[in-house]
Amino acid sequence: MPTSTKPASLGQLKTEGIDVWAWCEDCSHHAVLPIRSLVERLGESFQVPRIKSVILCSQCGSRNVDAFPRWRSLGVVARHQV
Repeated sequence: MPTSTKPASLGQLKTEGIDVWAWCEDCSHHAVLPIRSLVERLGESFQVPRIKSVILCSQCGSRNVDAFPRWRSLGVVARHQV
């Protein structure tokens, strides 16, 4: 039987110090949304996937915006030499 995983909340991201990345599907504008500002505006229990229902693109005004956690980079994971 599959297990269900609840989407991350803004409070969880705040605890980890992870901001949210937003990407407009219409004009490709993208921006990092500071987690503290989102928590102040939407509350700690607000789930990350729901962010796209309350924001719009600051470039073109579209509501077709995707939002997801801005996970930390793993850095260089392979070294390539020519």
